[in-house]
Amino acid sequence: MNSDLIQFFNSAVKVCKEEEYKRLSELLENSYKQVIIVEAQSRRKKSSTLIKGIQLIDRELFAINFQYEIVKKRYNINSITALDEYIVELEKVRKSLVKEKDSLK
Repeated sequence: MNSDLIQFFNSAVKVCKEEEYKRLSELLENSYKQVIIVEAQSRRKKSSTLIKGIQLIDRELFAINFQYEIVKKRYNINSITALDEYIVELEKVRKSLVKEKDSLK
């Protein structure tokens, strides 16, 4: 009788452990799926933000270069060092944003 009672408790504990393991396994799987979804959304948002930044720099570079050419022709100037350096810096920032965006793929 004592042996049957011990065996019954062992079986009950085993069933409880299996149910708890199954519950935790499902919870872990659902959590993993949520992490994957959030990570993908984050990558898309970051990529979108980087693209907008690149587009903004492209517009600014176009406008600056357009006006710069007009000023150079009007006043017969070969270059303005400060503007040339600013354009180079903008191009570097643009290049780094493109590199960061490409690394998200």
